[in-house]
Amino acid sequence: MEFKFIDNVVPELTINLNALKRTSETYSMLLYQHEGVLAANNQRIGNHADVSQKLTSFFDLLKVTDADLGLIPEYCCPFQILTEIVNDPEKWPSLGKVWVIGMESIQKDQLVAFVAALNPDIINHFDGRVMTGTKNFLDPLIYLFRGTKEGHEKLILLIQFKNHHMGVWSGGDVERDNMIPGKELYILRNNNSSVHLMSVICSEAMNLPAAMDQNVQNSLLWGDVPFLILNPQVNPGPNHQHFLAFRNFVLAAQRTEVIGLNWNNMSKIGTHDLLSSKFSRSGIYTRTTDMGFKNLARVRENHKRGLYYFYYGMDRHAFLLNSKAHAFLFNNTSVNINEGVAAQQMRNGPHLLSTYVFDENDLLQPVVEVSDCHISYLNSVGCHNAFLNDPENCIIEKELLACISTGEIPEKSSKNWSELNNIWSVKSLTNTEINRRITVAEDIDADSTLVRDKYAGLIEVLDAEILNNPDFIPQCLSDLKSETLVLGYSKQRNQDNERLARLQYFRCNLTTLVGEMVRATVCYLGTASDDKIGKIFEVLQGLFDHDSRERDRVVVFYYRNGTYRSKSSESSNGIGDIISGEENSFLK
Repeated sequence: MEFKFIDNVVPELTINLNALKRTSETYSMLLYQHEGVLAANNQRIGNHADVSQKLTSFFDLLKVTDADLGLIPEYCCPFQILTEIVNDPEKWPSLGKVWVIGMESIQKDQLVAFVAALNPDIINHFDGRVMTGTKNFLDPLIYLFRGTKEGHEKLILLIQFKNHHMGVWSGGDVERDNMIPGKELYILRNNNSSVHLMSVICSEAMNLPAAMDQNVQNSLLWGDVPFLILNPQVNPGPNHQHFLAFRNFVLAAQRTEVIGLNWNNMSKIGTHDLLSSKFSRSGIYTRTTDMGFKNLARVRENHKRGLYYFYYGMDRHAFLLNSKAHAFLFNNTSVNINEGVAAQQMRNGPHLLSTYVFDENDLLQPVVEVSDCHISYLNSVGCHNAFLNDPENCIIEKELLACISTGEIPEKSSKNWSELNNIWSVKSLTNTEINRRITVAEDIDADSTLVRDKYAGLIEVLDAEILNNPDFIPQCLSDLKSETLVLGYSKQRNQDNERLARLQYFRCNLTTLVGEMVRATVCYLGTASDDKIGKIFEVLQGLFDHDSRERDRVVVFYYRNGTYRSKSSESSNGIGDIISGEENSFLK
């Protein structure tokens, strides 16, 4: 890989792209998550069917929204569409905008013909060394934007070719055997200190850490100047260890952000599903300390429109897109802001403004809401908890209920356990990226499904079997034996219109049948060791002050020797069945 700045590739060119500014104002971007059937043979890789109407609709939307950054995934756009755009100045990106377009493959003679047909006034560049390649086709990425050269505004068409073929899975040997590799990666920048924009095409991401040795990093001022890294893909394994390593490598540097964009989860490679996990993992991976975890309005709004939040710890965050929708319009903050005072430099994550899906005529239409599939998932596994299945309930509260009701709470938890960055299910690990959220259920990856199945199974038993049988209710909750108990958070408010569940930091997870909050905390662990039961009990009690009445109304249920048992504060040291108020306990 050879890294080249735009000002070295096209000398004396001046650009001022909005997405590369470091101002406190947000910039807009429109991402296209393509749905199609990928055809791969020795002569080409691209769409199996005609997708011209889909791409035309997207480019029309780019013009209407006037987004600062437009991005299209790999092997997606036919050259016929690009030709129509460059031949009509009315279809060009506006000044300050940049379009990054993953193209269908092209053969050398077709590339020569395409470039020869360009208006001589259009500045174009590609690495001519690819013409000596002996294989069959190239995998191009196009940068399309306007700049100023010699005092005149020009359209710039910069062609970057994929440097490394994909891994040999899902037909990857076709690319290995037939793709002419490129050598150059271009870096767009307004000036030496602006945000630097670089694209790595799909599997190139696996090679980037090795290519960027210390000498390269020094020459690029990696870690000193901000970098926005685009990773357009058609990728059956977006959570493969090499792609996790790529994102970790980029985000290990200060002032970096990754935008990954895959084809959507209805796409196929030939007759087979592209994404066996049904999770494209398109989205934004970023670093910021300014998320504002107490203000959840944006998280909820983004989620409704199809942008799902994951906390990776410290200052790392992922905002992953719904895998079935087709286009997304965002506002986003600069990778690094260097103007204004500290309060004006806050980077609180992307704001999803509009989500689009194709209608029957392949025209993109805005939709108010897209499904995260969690309610259909719960129905499919027979989890009928009323709180989780109610589409009007807050998705963050559902995550809280799933965690506290199944004992998934970190040790040394306190009242702030319910803040977004402390919720166990919202957290993800950079070395696995397992989706542990109950409300993001389109992901059917085996590890993610295992976690979700655990929530659903334990909650169904606790809600439908244990709480419905007064014989299983221990003495510390004896006042509830005659009540019909429901697992969930109450909407009850006090005379000052304050939500009682919120005032209790969402620790009390029971209500009566009429929705009154019950001051008690219960969870069910299924089959568990004595040590685990004791630890979870201590953690749940630790959510309350030592002199709190609710501390003594914590109950951990478990399954042992064919019956449901419990650990509660007033229990004896013996372990016995729970019948008619007789308690059991251990590890006090």
